[in-house]
Amino acid sequence: MTSVDAMPAIKTFLDREVLKGEGSIEPTTPLLEWGLLDSLNILQLVAFLSEEFAVDVPGEAVIGDNFQNLESIGRLVSDLLEASPASGRPAHPRADRAPDSVPESSRKQTR
Repeated sequence: MTSVDAMPAIKTFLDREVLKGEGSIEPTTPLLEWGLLDSLNILQLVAFLSEEFAVDVPGEAVIGDNFQNLESIGRLVSDLLEASPASGRPAHPRADRAPDSVPESSRKQTR
């Protein structure tokens, strides 16, 4: 599923639950900048995304860049679906790194 495929359902949710039917958002409407999304709305949106698209939105993905506008939310869903276990790719970018691949400078020094 592409981000464009996910956007209609996300738009419907935002129009209904966030705007309460008083207007409509466009793909580039700045949701955070205009104060349309707050922390409670984001939690509700994350729950919706989890249910609607069967994706697990990890805490580290709940950042402003992923919720700036409808396009960025759609990209998040698309990326999460692409990284799901069914795709064969790790759900978290660091999940496929073996412990030996940690840079030497990041390893704990024991003496």
